[in-house]
Amino acid sequence: MTGIHDRLNWDLVVRTKLTPVKFPNKPAFFKPLTVIVNSRILMIGMRNRQAKDTWRYAGTAYMNLFTLPSSTSLFAAGVETARQDLRLGTLTLIQFPELQLYPYYVEVRVPPWHQEMLVEVWQYSGDEVDVIKTSIDEIKSTLNNL
Repeated sequence: MTGIHDRLNWDLVVRTKLTPVKFPNKPAFFKPLTVIVNSRILMIGMRNRQAKDTWRYAGTAYMNLFTLPSSTSLFAAGVETARQDLRLGTLTLIQFPELQLYPYYVEVRVPPWHQEMLVEVWQYSGDEVDVIKTSIDEIKSTLNNL
């Protein structure tokens, strides 16, 4: 078995329990979880044992690149590139855009109504097969053999 189905192609990056930060007379909030990864294909799991049965939204994962347009930029090297909503109680398969800029960091943000959040981040380490490119190559090969 190969591809994303092969369990040996997945590496656990982090497993942690997040709890909100609380200050007197201020609403509680979660600090974002920042994880450095080397693959554009991730699985992120989110679980809150205290969640209501009707809750589905667990948070959002943001892809951020360690790059700048210029060394004179006034901004920090953390370009937000893509994002994916995360479901509660399940793993979400994410395929961020292929930008060839590794490593990059993923920021996981949890909304404030949760009381806790167990988070798992897995990165894919297997071979990526570009199905479209493979199909085009096969068509070209067939045409060349006519």
